[in-house]
Amino acid sequence: MTLLRRVRASGVQVTAVLADAEFGDNSLLRALLHRLRLPYAVGISSDVTAFPGTPRFVWVAGRWTK
Repeated sequence: MTLLRRVRASGVQVTAVLADAEFGDNSLLRALLHRLRLPYAVGISSDVTAFPGTPRFVWVAGRWTK
């Protein structure tokens, strides 16, 4: 997420994101890409559960969680 913010802040126009499972397993990253309306294709590990629709996260103990 920090890398994406840095790239965009440097003036590079990001029109889509491709990532391997190292990044794709991060549900917060996928939620951010969705919120930013950036098209994305990411790999996910076989043990990652994904649900269609908009993920719901809440702020608990200083961090976002499902």
